[in-house]
Amino acid sequence: MATFTPETFDVRDGRTVALRNPTVDDAQPLLDYAREVISEANDRFLTTPEDFSFTVEMERKFIQDHLDDPRAILMLAEHDGNIIGFLDIRAERFKRKRHYVSLGISIALPWRGMGIGTRMMQAMFGWAEAHPVIEKVGLSALSTNTGAIALYHRLGFQEVGRSPRHFKLEDGRYADNVIMYKFVKPVSA
Repeated sequence: MATFTPETFDVRDGRTVALRNPTVDDAQPLLDYAREVISEANDRFLTTPEDFSFTVEMERKFIQDHLDDPRAILMLAEHDGNIIGFLDIRAERFKRKRHYVSLGISIALPWRGMGIGTRMMQAMFGWAEAHPVIEKVGLSALSTNTGAIALYHRLGFQEVGRSPRHFKLEDGRYADNVIMYKFVKPVSA
């Protein structure tokens, strides 16, 4: 089972946030959080409200699959029992990519800019650095998600490239797919 050490910390306005591993009992609150974040994301996420069709049972399976995979992790950020952030590491199934994991992260709109994303990423890096197999964390982001891209750069992610006009937004604008990575261990020969 892939887990990290839960922790609490104070954000910039003095409120306390807890980072913890979810359980399958978090399926409904996590679905509610996802729907909220997706509805407020506008041009920052791939998933639109119309695309999001997870059920509670699907979410339970998603959580359990992550808990059962030693190269995957889920992390919740909570304040007063409410989910305000979510981090997801997905492991690759192919043997030649076992050293690589893919990252997804979101923070609820009222909580952005308070250091929660940074703290979640730091906790994830600690977990990945201690992991015996994981060497590289990768992600992709819509070019319109400038705040997230700036965070990734600050935390040491390198931009590998862009797929131009990869996403077409509802208002007719396009966004590039920004592909980034970070090595969490020294590269072996």
